[in-house]
Amino acid sequence: MSKKKSPKGNNNEGELKKNITPPKEEVKSLETLNSELKKERTVSEPIDTSTPYDSLLKKIFYGSAIVMFLIMAFMSVGVGINEDDRYQNDYAQSLYKYYTTMGKDTTALNYKPEAGSMHYYGGFFDLSATVVNAMLGTNDPKLQAYHSTRHVFNSILGFLAILFTGLLARHIGGWYMGLIALFLMFLSPRFLGDSLMNPKDIPFAAGYIMSVYFIALFIKDMEKPKMSTLVGLTLSIGLAISTRVAGLLLLGYLGMFIGLELWRRYGLASALGNTKRLFKIAKYALIAAVAGYFLAMLFWPFGLTNPFSHPFEALTEMSKRGVNIKLLFMGGLIWAQKCPWYYSFVWMYYTLPIAILLGLVLFVPFIKKIIKDYSLSPLYLVLFACAFPIFYVIYKQSTLYDGWRHLYFSYPPMVVLATVGWFGLFRSLPVKKAFTYGAVALIGLLTLDPAIFIIRNPHVPYVYFNPLIGGVNGAFGKFELDYWGTSIKQGMEYLEKQDVFKNATEENPLRVATNSNYVAMAYAGRFGKKISLLYTKYYNRDEQKWDYALFISRFVAPEQQTAGKWPVKSYSIKNIKANNTPILTVYKDSTHYAFEGQQFMKAKDYPNAINSFNKELAIHPDNELAYLRLGQAYLASSNFEKSMSLLDSALALVPNWDSGLYMKGLNLQNQNKLEEAEKIHLKVLELNGRYSPSIQQLAAIYSTQGKHAFALQYLEELVQMEGGRKDIIQFAVQIYERAGSHKAETFKKYLQQMK
Repeated sequence: MSKKKSPKGNNNEGELKKNITPPKEEVKSLETLNSELKKERTVSEPIDTSTPYDSLLKKIFYGSAIVMFLIMAFMSVGVGINEDDRYQNDYAQSLYKYYTTMGKDTTALNYKPEAGSMHYYGGFFDLSATVVNAMLGTNDPKLQAYHSTRHVFNSILGFLAILFTGLLARHIGGWYMGLIALFLMFLSPRFLGDSLMNPKDIPFAAGYIMSVYFIALFIKDMEKPKMSTLVGLTLSIGLAISTRVAGLLLLGYLGMFIGLELWRRYGLASALGNTKRLFKIAKYALIAAVAGYFLAMLFWPFGLTNPFSHPFEALTEMSKRGVNIKLLFMGGLIWAQKCPWYYSFVWMYYTLPIAILLGLVLFVPFIKKIIKDYSLSPLYLVLFACAFPIFYVIYKQSTLYDGWRHLYFSYPPMVVLATVGWFGLFRSLPVKKAFTYGAVALIGLLTLDPAIFIIRNPHVPYVYFNPLIGGVNGAFGKFELDYWGTSIKQGMEYLEKQDVFKNATEENPLRVATNSNYVAMAYAGRFGKKISLLYTKYYNRDEQKWDYALFISRFVAPEQQTAGKWPVKSYSIKNIKANNTPILTVYKDSTHYAFEGQQFMKAKDYPNAINSFNKELAIHPDNELAYLRLGQAYLASSNFEKSMSLLDSALALVPNWDSGLYMKGLNLQNQNKLEEAEKIHLKVLELNGRYSPSIQQLAAIYSTQGKHAFALQYLEELVQMEGGRKDIIQFAVQIYERAGSHKAETFKKYLQQMK
C-alpha cells in the first residue's frame, strides 16, 4: 500500500527550513569591535571591596568623624595664634571693609604688608571668619574671642580635610580602608596642630583634597555624573581657589584625568571619534569648573575686579615670591632661598608618623597587587595629586621655610596612598583573621606615639617629631620647633597666674619683652596700659629695659641649644615645653644691669659700661650677651687681650656665633693682624653669607691691602644689601676713591641727595 502524501507536507518542510535558518546577527562596525577589544585589554574589574560589616563600618566612620570634629573644635580654642596672623587679621579687616562699603574701600585690592602682597591670596577664610565675628560682636583682633572664632573655623576646615581623606580612601577600597585613613589622618600631629590655627595652608588643603575626591567621583560616572558630585566639585574648586590661586591647578587635573580615563576606557581613536560623548562630558566638567572659578572670585576682591586676568597675574607673582629668612635645618642655619632640594623630604621623614612612612614604603612592593585589586583611575589621580606638587616645587626651586607646611595640601592624598599600601599588605597575608588583626594591631601600635604626643601637648601638637630623630627632644637645636610662636599664649598665661600684674599701673606698667610681639599683643590686650610690650630680637635683648621676657627658640643659635646653654638658667623662671623639651622660656630681670651697660656703650662711656656688665655677669654668669658686650667695651678701650678673652667666653657659650666671631675679627683688625682678621670674617660668611658687618670689614681689609678687585667685590655686595644707609654710602665713597674708581663721584652725588 502506497503511503499517502500529506497535503501539508510542503508547508511543514517550509516551516522546518524557516526554523533552522540561523538568526541574522547585528553587524558591528570595525571601530566598535576595536573599541571593545581595547576596553577588554585596559579595563580590569577591581575587587569587590564591600564586606558584610559595611553598615557597621559606615556608622563607626561617621561616628568617629563627629567625635574628631568636637575634639578639634575644643582644642582650637586653647591654641595660641600664630605670628602670621598679623597679616591675616589686617587683610581680613580690609576684605570686610571692601564688601561692607560695596567696593568703596579698596585697601584689599592692593594690600602689601612686609610679608608680601596679601591681595594675591583669596579671601574666603578671612572674610567668612570676619563676618561671623562681626555677627557675634567680637570683630576686634585685640579680643581673644576674635581669635577663638577664627580657630574654630580653622578647625572646621581642617576637619573637612581629614573627613574627605577618609572618604577618598573609602571610594578606592571600601569603608574599612576609609576608616583606617580617617584615623591615620587625625593622628597626624603636624597636620592636626596646624588645623587649629593655620588659616593659609589648612583651608587650601581642605579645598584640594575635596576637589580630588569629587574629581574621582566625576570620572567614575563622567557620562552622567550625579548632581551631588557636580555641586561638590564646584564648591571644592571654589574653596581651593578662594584660598590660594594655586587652586587653578585643579582645573588642569580635572581635564587631564578626564582625558586619560577616556583613553583608558575606549582607546584614543574612539574617545576622540565619539564627539557626542566627548561634548557631553565636557559640558558637565565645564559647568563645575567655571562655576567653581567664579564662586572663588566672589570671595576675592582682587580676582573679582578682573576675573580674566588678575588670578593669572597672582599666579605669576606668587611663583616669584621668596621669603629669605634664616632656617634651622639639620643642626645648622641656612637661608630660605638657598635651602637644598631635599629640604621638604627631610622634614617629612622626621615629622610624619611612622605608620604613614611605612605605608608609603609598602605601596611599592605591593604595587602590582594594588593595581590589580583597585580601580586604577582614582589611584592614579591620588598618586599624581600627592607627587606632582612636591616634585614641581623641587623643579622650580621654590623658596620653602617653616618645615613642609607649604606642601600640607599634598598630605591628605599621601595618607590615602599610605593606607592603600597597608591594604596591599593585608590582602597579601594568608586568609586568617590572626594575620589581619595582627597587621591592624601594628598600625595601632605605630600610631600610639603621635596619639600620646597629641594628648600630652594639646596646645602645640604641630611641633611633633617622630622616633626616627628621637622625638621633639632629638630635634631640639636641629630643627625649628615653635616657629609659629603659639606657645606665647601659655607664657602669658603663666605670668598672669603668677599675679605679676597686680602692682602694675598705667603710670608704671609691667615691661614684657618678646621676640614674637604680635602674638603677645593679642593676649596682653585685656591688661590695657598696665603692660608695656617690647619687641626685641633674642641677641639684642639688652637693648630694651624689661621686667619679664618671653622668648621662643626660633633664631636662637643651634649650638647654644644643643649644648644646653639655652634657656639661660640664671634668667629663666619658667619653660613652656613640648614633652620635656623647652620651646619657650620666661625670663625675669630684676637688676637691668645689662640694659644699663648697653646704654653706657651707646654713650661711649666705656668705664661705666664695663662696671655694669661685670655686675651683670656676677649675677648671670651664663649670659652670653654680657660677655660679648663686655668684650666689646674692652675693645673700645683698646684692651685687646682682655677683650679677646671675654669674646672667647661668649663663643664658649655660643660656638659659631656670627656676632662673637665678628668682634674677634674686629679685635684683630685693630691690632693690624689683617690676615688673621680676614680668616675670621670669611668664617663668619661661611656661617651666615648675609652678615653685612663682616662683608664691610672684608672690603676694608682688602682695600687697605691694595686688593681693590676683592674690595670692590665685597663693597658691591654690601651696597646691594644695605645701600639705603648713609654710613654705607660714605664707606663706599672711601673704597671707590682708594680704588680710583669713577663710581666715587656717583656715590658722592647720592650722598648729597640723602642729606
